[in-house]
Amino acid sequence: MRAALVVLIVVATAATARADDEIGVVVVGDVAMQPSVASYLEHWLKTHGHKTKTSPLSTDATNTIVNCLVIDDSKCARNVVEARSKAATVVFARVDVAKGEHNVTFNLYWFVKGHEGIGERRVCEKCTEDSWHGIADAMMSALAGSSQSEQGRVKIASRPSGMIVLLDNVQIGVTPLERDVPVGHHRIELTHAGRSVGRRQVDVTAGETENVDIKVDVDTGSSRVGPAILLGAGIVGLGTGSVFLYYGSIGGPNAKYTFNDSTPVGIGILAVGLGATIGGTILLAQSGHSGSTPIASIGPGGGYVGWLTRF
Repeated sequence: MRAALVVLIVVATAATARADDEIGVVVVGDVAMQPSVASYLEHWLKTHGHKTKTSPLSTDATNTIVNCLVIDDSKCARNVVEARSKAATVVFARVDVAKGEHNVTFNLYWFVKGHEGIGERRVCEKCTEDSWHGIADAMMSALAGSSQSEQGRVKIASRPSGMIVLLDNVQIGVTPLERDVPVGHHRIELTHAGRSVGRRQVDVTAGETENVDIKVDVDTGSSRVGPAILLGAGIVGLGTGSVFLYYGSIGGPNAKYTFNDSTPVGIGILAVGLGATIGGTILLAQSGHSGSTPIASIGPGGGYVGWLTRF
């Protein structure tokens, strides 16, 4: 009885060890390339001493990960792998083919249960089978090496928060965030509205957390509200002042004014409106670039208000 129990324990332990060693491959994206990419990645794993797991994720779990990665939420994708993967490690690949020139974009993610996911993105221009094989080899080697290396941690914050974070040219989320990274030198870049707003380089030590706090100067959009209101009020003032000035001089320059009080009121409103228009335009230009601007002109015979734009 004891011998049988020992055998059962050994068998169970061996089965668990095998499950922990298995790596599942999931490929999404271009339907035509999915089978060949999945086959090649599985072949790469086997030739490098790894055991593969067939269908590590259900269709629903795969779709959930796709949705997570669309919004660049790597933590969401990792949680799906943690809870629903049949393999301890999942290589998740997305392959997108651009129409016409056959440029292929590869996004590869290496998820290990209990660890932060890591990923790489590369583009194969005018891609052939041989060229994308080389790219896949390089990406798998980099990801496998990073997953087996010692880990540290980075904590990235920005002022203001909400900036997109690129770690070693791979987008990993928005500030503030924390994640495990391989020990060594790393490049951190923050972007906002499609442009770089901050960079930092950091050396990560095993078991340590590196705090990175970057102050950035960005336009969040709210700063344009006040200048826009001021500009609108100035334009209205110019129009109103022009009306008063017109009725004040309706009898001609040598005749007695038809509306005696209109001219000084009109001049005052015009002055205020012109000042508000100029001030609002300057403040609006300082808060961001604009391809159009208001214009106004006042002369002895009247005035006009318009909008100048560039086509």
